[in-house]
Amino acid sequence: FFVGLAAFIISQIIHVPLLFGIDWLFSQTAIAQTWPENSLVLLNVVVLGLMSGLCEEPLRWLSFKYLLKNLKEEGSSFRANLMLGAGHGGIESIMVGFSVIGTAVTLILWKNGSVPIPIEQIPLMDSLVATDWYLPLLGVFERICALILHLSLSSLVWLSVRNKKISFLLVAIAWHALVNGVVVYFAGIGWSPIALEGIMAIATIVSIVVLRQIYLKYGKDSLYAPEITPSDPPLLEAS
Repeated sequence: FFVGLAAFIISQIIHVPLLFGIDWLFSQTAIAQTWPENSLVLLNVVVLGLMSGLCEEPLRWLSFKYLLKNLKEEGSSFRANLMLGAGHGGIESIMVGFSVIGTAVTLILWKNGSVPIPIEQIPLMDSLVATDWYLPLLGVFERICALILHLSLSSLVWLSVRNKKISFLLVAIAWHALVNGVVVYFAGIGWSPIALEGIMAIATIVSIVVLRQIYLKYGKDSLYAPEITPSDPPLLEAS
């Protein structure tokens, strides 16, 4: 779990500055001023999607190599795969959760007059106060979908390491890029939050199918690492 957590944090240390760097370089080119807006939106979607997959999935792959080297059979079990995926997706959900909690606390304090807000931010605060009651629930649903997505991505990368086939890693990168890119695109053209969560629901169903197939074909017999039986010699000899 903590190896997956660390992998996500390291991937973001690479991911975020890389996006800022690409954005700055692109702004210096003539394309940014001459391309049609629709083409720029599509380019943005492709870049954002690919960067997510290219930054996170290789780190996940390295994490499995680390587990395999240091924990041997236990590190190669399907249980280890699930825990790494939960750590990778879990820390992302925790970070989003803290952000939401911070916003909620700020709103409460502002309404009570305990926290002064700059005048230019008052319209934003008013819009947050007027937010529909069900939107926070959509956020919870989205986090559940994202966690299941991470479990399916983790299983694909686990399969890549287990079977020594780079193709599964490439599939994980492509699947990650596709989901992120599609959501970013439809959010950019103004789809409602409910419609966007519908896209996440479809991605979640696909992720569950992928996760189930990998478990049945490769992970069922290695859900748990081999346990020490009473007939095995003790790990430590009494002195």
